[in-house]
Amino acid sequence: MDLREKVIKGNRTCQGQYSDHYCRECPYPMDVPSCIRELHRDTYCVLTAETVWVYSTDEEGKPKWNCKNCGKAVHKDPAEKLYCSRCGLRARKEA
Repeated sequence: MDLREKVIKGNRTCQGQYSDHYCRECPYPMDVPSCIRELHRDTYCVLTAETVWVYSTDEEGKPKWNCKNCGKAVHKDPAEKLYCSRCGLRARKEA
């Protein structure tokens, strides 16, 4: 389970206080004050993560941009494409 999946599952199950039923389903350890802090920290990391569109050319010499995180290729200039549609990270063009 990667960090993004862990955060999604934690946010779906966490009730903000100890609950025998919900804490069993949560991927974070059952130590209520620290598990909520960990969940908030990881959520912030996932929400603020960024990637870069890396410029290259394809076999025909046409321009393309690849997401540095997942490798998704787009052929249209991603100047206004704020997020990668495959990995979901906020993306900016390579300088």
